[in-house]
Amino acid sequence: MHIKYLLFNLLAVTASVKAISAADNELDLEARDEANFLDERDGYKLNCGHDAKEVYGKCVCKKSDYEWNGKKCVCPKGKKEVYGKCVDDKPKCPYGQYYKDGKCQCPHDKEWKYGKCIPKCPKGQDYNKHSGKCECPKGTEW
Repeated sequence: MHIKYLLFNLLAVTASVKAISAADNELDLEARDEANFLDERDGYKLNCGHDAKEVYGKCVCKKSDYEWNGKKCVCPKGKKEVYGKCVDDKPKCPYGQYYKDGKCQCPHDKEWKYGKCIPKCPKGQDYNKHSGKCECPKGTEW
């Protein structure tokens, strides 16, 4: 009975040693790491590309208005690249309007009419686009 256990252990040890000595080099740590991310195990190289530089183990974009997205320098959210610069990614509003809540709007005391922001008239008055004022309808007075 003891011989049976001894032979089994001897067989298990022999198989383990054989497996270790026959290990292929293509399965070691360097081979398993992503080839374009690590050049060697002893020298960690971060690939920041030509638009960024490595600072304390992180990629930092050379242009201050750009940010690193993990692969390259891009404009931050809400901005877009135009001629190599990050600019606001919002439409240019017509004169008198401003951009808010995803659209161009007139100030709170005005409304969009006749292609521009005009004053909101009091109840009973209408805006006269020729005079640029709120007036009582023809035949009435204030």
